[in-house]
Amino acid sequence: MLTPKDAERYQSFKGSPSKLHVVDQFMLEMCKIPHLGQRLDLLLTIRELPMSMRDLEPLINQKIQASKQLQSSQKFVAVLEYILAIGNHLNEKAGKEKAKGFRLSSLTKLSLLRGKERTFTLLHALVEQIFLHEPDLAKFSQELTEFEAVPDASMKGLSAEVDVLKKELENVIQCRRLIKPKTIKATPQELQFCKELKDLIQKYEEDLSQLSKRCDEMKKLYSNVLVCVVLKCNENRSTFLKEKKKKNARSSHASTCFIVIVSTGTGKKNVSMVECFE
Repeated sequence: MLTPKDAERYQSFKGSPSKLHVVDQFMLEMCKIPHLGQRLDLLLTIRELPMSMRDLEPLINQKIQASKQLQSSQKFVAVLEYILAIGNHLNEKAGKEKAKGFRLSSLTKLSLLRGKERTFTLLHALVEQIFLHEPDLAKFSQELTEFEAVPDASMKGLSAEVDVLKKELENVIQCRRLIKPKTIKATPQELQFCKELKDLIQKYEEDLSQLSKRCDEMKKLYSNVLVCVVLKCNENRSTFLKEKKKKNARSSHASTCFIVIVSTGTGKKNVSMVECFE
């Protein structure tokens, strides 16, 4: 790519181009192209834009399916009830108030909290209680097949990538306006280039519009998952650990209605998992 200084040097050349090296002759001709830098950037963008959209589409679709599975999994909700039950039992023993919910981002702490026997964690206790009362819940992961191979891409990151593509397409549109021939003296090549560019922009706008709609669907589903796992339980029954023999033991200790927040940063004032298990 020519630097402004190189372009100025070539443009100031007054001799015969035939006396120049073939490379210099080529660079001299390049300097005659108006808006050369913008044109090269444009060519690079229209080459990479469709590939970027194709790369994002399966990732967004996977997040959509994962959110749908998480939202519809009854077994997953039931496991959350067990976790809240154990957390509130520990809170009660510690003289703390019952938690109304917890963030799923805190679930990793289950394997960090240990009892007197250091090899036995809260996660072991959870699995033990599930197998004791409702062993079928241990298969909850079978309802969440989209999580078996989760790509390393966050919904926030994917949304940002779509916004970047929108900005790049807008730059292409602006660049087209800049290089569009302003006179009837435009060469056939210039006219053909602008026509093909116009067709490409129209196609990319349609493709990006569809991708943007899928991205909006992904964000909406994710937002719904954040707040819609509502569990209605009977607060007046005795605590979970005291009701082991009852089939409804997993729901007997929770509040009448609580909401489980799926991620941090939602602004909700629910008690965190850490507070549940301290």
